[in-house]
Amino acid sequence: MKEVVPKETAKGNDESLQPLFNEMARFPNIRKLQIEGAKCKELWNNQIPNDSFCKLELLRVEHCDNLLCIAPSHMWKRLQLCLVFLEVRSCHLIKIIYESDRTNTKSGKMTRLVLRDLENLRHIWQSNGFPNVPFPNLRYVEVVRCSRLEMLFTTFTAKFLRQIKELVVESCEDLELIAGHEECEEAAGTTITFSELTALRLFELPKIRAIQAEKDSVEFPSLQHLCMVSCGTVPDQGLDDWESYQACKNIEEMLFKCALND
Repeated sequence: MKEVVPKETAKGNDESLQPLFNEMARFPNIRKLQIEGAKCKELWNNQIPNDSFCKLELLRVEHCDNLLCIAPSHMWKRLQLCLVFLEVRSCHLIKIIYESDRTNTKSGKMTRLVLRDLENLRHIWQSNGFPNVPFPNLRYVEVVRCSRLEMLFTTFTAKFLRQIKELVVESCEDLELIAGHEECEEAAGTTITFSELTALRLFELPKIRAIQAEKDSVEFPSLQHLCMVSCGTVPDQGLDDWESYQACKNIEEMLFKCALND
């Protein structure tokens, strides 16, 4: 694994002005990259050689306190074709994971996404009515301690995430919905089917109201493991979709546990 762990230097603030990788970065065969403690605001500039990072399968970014984005849109076009696993932890200024320039791009290969301790994260990605979704092949999604995230996916996006097998959401204080409407989206009674989802685990989500927005419905035909612990401000607030759960004939394990009052 290629690992980048910058050390503290006397330059201090000067480090944050330069991207971590520039036009001199030539890594045509790198498959795994870990970046920890970088002081920069950007990882890549706009002149990265065309043959660099085009085989990158795993990207892990941790404790980069000045980082403003994971990648600019031009770099995401490259990463979408190869990246399988993305993990981002403790990068306090990150507000959005995927940024698009709204041009049509190929569907990404990513199957595993882990986001932890991103206190300013507002969106994983925004669809804005754009006709494709960057990562329709996601199998595992884990979102933990992203306190300002109000919804996980837009309704538009969720319709394309049929392949997700396991979804874990924990300790996201402001989260209200798993799938909700963007301001530009019209609430039209959409049915969202997570056809491959076998495990749904929700923990400590005090503001969650439901899985999906009003007028929409959700289906989990393959669900086997359902866990909801300390979700909602009243005991049954997180159970608005109970009829959907009862229709899940494959469920083998179910746990509902509400927070106990002091």
